[in-house]
Amino acid sequence: MQKLIWASIFLCCVGSCTVIFLAVQKSVRIAAEIEVADGLWDRGERAAAVGRYKTVYDDASSKQKIRIVSHILEFEALANNSDETKIWVGRALSDSKRSESNVILIISSWLSTER
Repeated sequence: MQKLIWASIFLCCVGSCTVIFLAVQKSVRIAAEIEVADGLWDRGERAAAVGRYKTVYDDASSKQKIRIVSHILEFEALANNSDETKIWVGRALSDSKRSESNVILIISSWLSTER
């Protein structure tokens, strides 16, 4: 019986460590992808950057989403893609309600500045 208890404890520890490892790996991958997108953005390759931002948006942290959505909105609005701009405003507002983040503040300030 004691061996069964120790085996169960061991399996729980291994399982927990695996879950933590996978979560960290995903976070590192997302951060790396955002870094690549930021580099593209800084070099003026905005369409490519926005494409990458859109692929990682759902998995990004609330803090990352604020920067990502501001870039997406700027790009889509300046490209006169009003439908896409509306979609991303809606997504940002929805995420803001769920996560209590400051995405709504970013959108408000973005909408109030003349572009």
